[in-house]
Amino acid sequence: MDVGREGEGADVVIYGARWSDRLGFEVETPDLDGDGMADLVVSSFRGWGENDQQVIGGVVYVLYGRRDWKRSYDMDVGEFDFALEGPRQAGLGYRVSLGDLDGDGYPDFIVGSEFGIESPMHMSAGELRILWGRRRDQWPKWTNVLHESDVVIVGLNYSNGGLHQFTVAYSLVTGNFNGDGYEDVFMGGGYADQGRGAVYGLLGRPRGQWPTFVDLRTDPVDVTIWGNQRDGEGTGVYGWDLLGYAAALGDLDGDGVDDYVVSAPFADGPQDTCGGCGEVYVFYGSRDSVSVASVGAPGGSVRLRGAMPNPFNPSTRVRFEVPAGAAVDLRIFDVRGREVAHPLEGAVLACGECAYTWNAGGLPSGVYFVRLAAAGQVATGKITLLR
Repeated sequence: MDVGREGEGADVVIYGARWSDRLGFEVETPDLDGDGMADLVVSSFRGWGENDQQVIGGVVYVLYGRRDWKRSYDMDVGEFDFALEGPRQAGLGYRVSLGDLDGDGYPDFIVGSEFGIESPMHMSAGELRILWGRRRDQWPKWTNVLHESDVVIVGLNYSNGGLHQFTVAYSLVTGNFNGDGYEDVFMGGGYADQGRGAVYGLLGRPRGQWPTFVDLRTDPVDVTIWGNQRDGEGTGVYGWDLLGYAAALGDLDGDGVDDYVVSAPFADGPQDTCGGCGEVYVFYGSRDSVSVASVGAPGGSVRLRGAMPNPFNPSTRVRFEVPAGAAVDLRIFDVRGREVAHPLEGAVLACGECAYTWNAGGLPSGVYFVRLAAAGQVATGKITLLR
């Protein structure tokens, strides 16, 4: 079959709006309006937006599913149902994913920009924006994400381990990693930390508990996974594994919870003996809010192993694993990212597998985030206080 030959081509063809728009860079097929038919979401990360006003701002187009598809649709003449556009030079639509992050039954848009939008300090950091799903009649023809986003996530920069330019979403996937019924979002930054690579995960939650702004330089996230730090122990050669280049979420072990699969295509195999062989890692999902911190430190990783009880009132025992003798920093944050407790600061522990009992005192009911740091690694988890 030749798509360019008359009589043998595709059943439906969708054309980009202008030269070099790159229509089709991302394609998704969620059911946005709950009518039982898949809808088509297709990005054009070099698109110019409404009336060609947003030069290379990027566009994400939506065509609702229907039984009477035409043979062709032309984005240049508005043959779509609605669209999201980025501001000038943003490159919106470099990555696109959809998932019900707030549990209201409507898939939400998670859209990545090649370049930062929010401020000059983030211009080479890359960016993700979340727009809550809604009824079909609530979407205008055009929505500019600069003004209408519900959650903004900004990276760092290339040298500081963030999500530089298109690495904001080398991979962008949604699924239910902790079995709570809310879909979660995992974003991979392959060039993070000079090519070491990193993955950042935000767990789904009710809409009112989502922050409106997340800065990966300073704000805690629910899951952080770092790539291998060095190739060849003691050689001083920095790892260039590109952890986060590709990823997927799916229930690999049949326990009803999605597992996270992520690639590092330039990793060097067992004990760094196979240059560029590549590696793929599987992290099992868990109904405990735990996070994995590093793929590069087997037997010496930093790991949160949940809290008991959880939910709790007023005390819970936070269980964690750190390399013996490492200086440990343990902090607690609220949903707005404000630090509310700092139970351990530079404590040197010999336990390896440890536990700390934390009393929430007079803090109000709600979700809190635990941040554990040791040996250059970070892990985060979620706990819930119920008064």
